[in-house]
Order: sequence, then structure tokens, then C-alpha cells
Amino acid sequence: MIKLIAIDLDGTLLYKNMTITLENLEAIKEAQDKGIKVVVATGRPFLFTRPYMEILNFDTPYIMYNGGSIIYGDGTVLKETIMPQSQIMAAVELCEQHNTSYMLYGNDTVYYKPSKRVEFLKEMSLQMEEHLRAKFELITDYKTLIQEMDFGKVLIVEEDVEEYPVVYKRMQTLEETNDILQSSSFYIEIIPKGVSKAKALEVVASKYNIKQSEIMAIGDQENDVSMIKYAGIGVAMGNAIDEVKKQADYVTLTVKENGVAHAIKRFVLET
Repeated sequence: MIKLIAIDLDGTLLYKNMTITLENLEAIKEAQDKGIKVVVATGRPFLFTRPYMEILNFDTPYIMYNGGSIIYGDGTVLKETIMPQSQIMAAVELCEQHNTSYMLYGNDTVYYKPSKRVEFLKEMSLQMEEHLRAKFELITDYKTLIQEMDFGKVLIVEEDVEEYPVVYKRMQTLEETNDILQSSSFYIEIIPKGVSKAKALEVVASKYNIKQSEIMAIGDQENDVSMIKYAGIGVAMGNAIDEVKKQADYVTLTVKENGVAHAIKRFVLET
């Protein structure tokens, strides 16, 4: 019997317009009414997860930074991993050398090198209520910034389809100390080695005395593979990359077709 459901955000619970459909919300609520714990497991930082916290209003902690942070909606930290300064510097210097865009998150601020994606995020932020808006600051002196602040990951942005695999391969030179993950067709995540959604999910499950076999995890990208393999039932979205589908126990409908709701009904509400 499933007692905990872990759900990725982008490409899983959120569609292109970055909203959660009524069908998905209703399925989640029905599962919660049955006493099932539901958690978000995302690569996003707190400031880009916060708008959905107000909609979902979970009493469970939220897994962010691909497992690097486990934080409650009120900001209380259950567990947090800071990326070593030397690792951030190595990743950022690679970006700087090759004029690749990247983002760092801290103090409710997105520190960035310019890209179309950043401009999109700025526009999205302006549409939110003022208290939910992120601040954006152009990086002018990355060495000082990294020395003065703590960060959980480096997010690489490469929107050119042909250039993306080139950048990905370049970042793999950092694999001795970092995990390099694809979290969308234009994002590459550089995180401390050993950090994963699976390990964070294990921490959350332990808090509620829930067994591994009693967990269902739903995702669509490479950064979801660890939790999909870890969970008793690993679910790939219909729009997931092939590697995720290969590792999953079940492939649900696409995000456009409310695949999250379909999976919850299939394994939780109809059992």
C-alpha cells in the first residue's frame, strides 16, 4: 500500500504555463484525505518553489535542489547541503571560459549570466504577487560572489539544441566531485556528489516511518531517475526522457494529459 507520493514539478506536475491543473490538485487532495503523505521533489530552489507552496499547502517538507535541501513551507530547514566553494568556482569558471549562461540562487535572488530563459523567468516573476517575486542580479564579479555567499548548486542554461550536448560533455569533466544532471532540454544541474532526490526522499520517509516499498515517485527527467529507482513504485511521465521510462515500473500519461492524476488514481485511489 502506498503511503507517500513524491512528485516532481516541471514537466510532471507543471505544464508549459507553469500551473497545476484542477484534476491534478483534486487527485492529490483525495490521496491526502486517505491519509497519504504527498511531497514535492524538485530541482528548483526555495524562491521558485514557494509560489506552489501556497497552492499546495502541504504540511510535509519540500525536497528542493535535487535533494540538496529539505525545507517546510514556513522556511524551517529539515536538512540542507551547501555546495563546496571550490566546486562552484570550477563549474562557473568553465561557463565563463566558454561564455555559457548560468544561474546561482541565494538570499531570494537569482544571480545570473544573461539568457532568454532568465528573461522568461523575470517576466514570470513579475506576474506573481509582490511577496513571491524573486530578485534578479546580473553577475559582474563571480569570484567575489562565490567567496561571500553559500549556494546549493550551479544551474547551466543552454537553449541551443546543437550546443546543449557539447556543454553537457564539457561539464562532465567535473564528475569526480559533482553529479551532472539533465533537468530539462535546456538546463544542466551541477550538484555535490551523493546528493539526490532519492536520498532526500529516504530522509522524509524515515520521518514518517514509511517503508521504501510504500513510496511512489513520479518524474520525467534525468534528475528524477534516483527517486524513481528508489521508490516501491517508480512512475515515468508519458513525456519523460527514455532513460526515465526505462527505469520506471509504470509509464503514465503525459503532463498535458494530467499524468500525475492518472498515476495517483491507478495506484492509490483505485486500490
